[in-house]
Amino acid sequence: MNFRKDHIKETKNLKMESLMLHGIGFVSGDPTIKFGYPFLLHSGMQVNVTEPGNVKWIYMMLPLTKGSLIKEIEISCHCSDVLSRITHLRLVEQSEPFTSNLVHDEIIKEECFHSNFTKVHSNCNVIVNKSILLKLCLDFVDSDDTIKIGSVEVKFISDYKQVEDIEKMEERNRYLKQIERQKHDNRNRDKTKVNYIYDILRFFFPIKLKEKHTL
Repeated sequence: MNFRKDHIKETKNLKMESLMLHGIGFVSGDPTIKFGYPFLLHSGMQVNVTEPGNVKWIYMMLPLTKGSLIKEIEISCHCSDVLSRITHLRLVEQSEPFTSNLVHDEIIKEECFHSNFTKVHSNCNVIVNKSILLKLCLDFVDSDDTIKIGSVEVKFISDYKQVEDIEKMEERNRYLKQIERQKHDNRNRDKTKVNYIYDILRFFFPIKLKEKHTL
């Protein structure tokens, strides 16, 4: 897996939007992870394991349009034991089924889980170029523990790439205009210099004009 980091310009003047998702969208191919879907007794996605461990990964696809800029991710969760928790939040982009790029990686601090209920927050600056997966790494110290996941909020700026491309084009046009002005100024200076030299030559080497006489 490769790592890619985007260089993001100032975005404070661009409109932020929120994509509201639910923990029911998480999946995993790990056979030791068991999902308990919402029903009458609990409305969140319930995650349990048959074997404890600290590398239990679950995945969610983020339905964002190409060119969007992901700014923040916030996940509401409840842990039956404060020692069992979410340890990593990652964003991975993928096109071909055999390769993927890691575009965001954050270690979730233990202080976030000082109580059973918490909100996991991560600041991101990721441009969506391919399909995006949200990955959470769960640490279960006991197979009897449960982690429940509720809302997943993704704050993003839509069409950021398009705005960035327009800004680059405008910047390029400003640069070209500046070059054209410099060329124009240089031509004017050259013309003035030529006229100045010509006047000096006329002063020191006056041209004698033959007078025309009319009969």
